Amino acid sequence: MRKLKRKCDKLEDRAEDVKEKLKYAEGLLLKKRRKVVEKWMVNVASIKNEVQQMGQKVRERSWFSLLKLERKMKRLTEEVTDLDQQGQFPDGLTFGHGNQPTELITTNLIGQTFQQHKNMIWEWLGRDNVSKIGVYGMGGVGKTTLFTHIHNELLAHPDFTVSWMTVSQNFSIRKLQSDIAKQIGLELENGDDERQRAANLAPSLRNMKNFVLILDDVRQDFEPYLEVGIPLGRNECKLILTSRSSDVCDKIGCEAKIKVGELSEEEAWELFTHKLEHRGALSAEIEDTARSLTKKCSGLPLGIITMAGSMKGKEDIIEETLIEHFIDEGFVDGLRSRQAELDRGHTVLKKLENVCLLEAGKKYDEKEKEKKYVKMHDLVRVMAIQIARENFQFCVEAGEQLKDIPGEEKWAEDLRKVSLMDNLLLQIPSSISPKCPRLTTLMLNDSFDLKSFQIVFSVTCLSSVFLICLVRGLKIFPKQFLCWRI
Repeated sequence: MRKLKRKCDKLEDRAEDVKEKLKYAEGLLLKKRRKVVEKWMVNVASIKNEVQQMGQKVRERSWFSLLKLERKMKRLTEEVTDLDQQGQFPDGLTFGHGNQPTELITTNLIGQTFQQHKNMIWEWLGRDNVSKIGVYGMGGVGKTTLFTHIHNELLAHPDFTVSWMTVSQNFSIRKLQSDIAKQIGLELENGDDERQRAANLAPSLRNMKNFVLILDDVRQDFEPYLEVGIPLGRNECKLILTSRSSDVCDKIGCEAKIKVGELSEEEAWELFTHKLEHRGALSAEIEDTARSLTKKCSGLPLGIITMAGSMKGKEDIIEETLIEHFIDEGFVDGLRSRQAELDRGHTVLKKLENVCLLEAGKKYDEKEKEKKYVKMHDLVRVMAIQIARENFQFCVEAGEQLKDIPGEEKWAEDLRKVSLMDNLLLQIPSSISPKCPRLTTLMLNDSFDLKSFQIVFSVTCLSSVFLICLVRGLKIFPKQFLCWRI
């Protein structure tokens, strides 16, 4: 009986260890115990109860058959031994659910200054009196690159749980709450107001051990706990954010903040040569020119990377992504077949990627099918829009959460292209009658709430070609439009 008791005590110790590990893992909300672990815990509790009952009967000498006692003791010993072996769980105690954080793709940190900034942030993360850390600086100085390194190191650290979100222009408290909840596998009721959602979110975040929330490109202030539901303080969450504004960091209440400035001349040159990936030494003439151009970038990593990328060799590689807009807009024409136009479009896209005006990426749809996409850095986007607007030929109001179409003052007569995509337009009223005789493109894709389309253009526009792209839920469509990809 003593041998059985020792084995049972060992099994109980293992079960207690498993409980502690489960408590920690499930506290992260991104882990859920496996069914086999749940069943094992039930079996351990059951065998423990049987051993206790048997010990009680032995002490009371209530056994009438020694043979029966030996058989039962042998069976229990075998079961305890078997359960102890099963408790190894080589596949782990839990499996992930919700959005599992993954390592972010990034570039090397160039220069001593970046390393100093990273070390300072790690020091602040270890302080109990610092729960909000702000990193600010003008666009393109490398704040996001610095934070991708912090994120990946936190992800590899056994004592931290980390989540990354890009906030940018389309910020709202409700969207931030939903993004955080999605990351940690929590469902928030859409019907609740923001304060109620904050109250529901806070306990889940409070249960997470050493949780660090990274918010990139924050452009307006908010109250982390009362408005969003992010509990901050000793033994609670930590918030680190990037912003272009020191005032935003102050208004959010960052106890520690650091400014990321421009690179020094030598750091800028080191970054340039790293991104150029040139085999062998540059000639003296080319190096002098390159150093002069690097100085003109004023120590901004984005400008240096873009310039270095533009000096790389060009390769005409056809991508798998279809380049429909190039063809629609007439950038690619005069070829013999549709396939030839697509191939030329892919080549143009690849060149834009090679000079770092576009960045390539991959994502997966609901059917886990890989989709290739390209994205543009917001500084490059601002520059492109500024160039396009110089002659009032373009009007770009994309992603501005507009519920009403821009007023007539925006519709200049020399307007060529208009983008109102990714807005919340309810309708385009017939009372607005823009006079845009040169208008060729009107983009309304992903304006989800568009119900009717009754815009009336002046008679002088009727000879123009209009392109309406991916308009969802459209019920009324004007006859004078030539439609592509509705």
